[in-house]
Amino acid sequence: MSDKENTELATGALSHLSVELDAFRKENERLRNSFDFLMKELNELRDENKKLRDLRFSDDYKKHWRMVYAGQAMQSIIETKPNFKDVAEISKSAFIVADSMIEQISV
Repeated sequence: MSDKENTELATGALSHLSVELDAFRKENERLRNSFDFLMKELNELRDENKKLRDLRFSDDYKKHWRMVYAGQAMQSIIETKPNFKDVAEISKSAFIVADSMIEQISV
């Protein structure tokens, strides 16, 4: 093989390697951008989870679930005792049940 052929072969190989290296650099940049995006999303989810966990112990949160549970209990009381007409007594009973449910899940 002549020097000219060797030079052309080396130049071709170098050109091919340069193209591959450029492709690797672009892929590395895409992966780095994906990683940065995923880390940002993960941090946002972690922060949201912390907010929800803190909110879980707030008075508004407890009040909300007390009302939900009392409403569900009230439906059950009315369904099982249709002749029971004392609305105040039904409400008291429903909130007693709701408070008991909240106490059980808070343990």
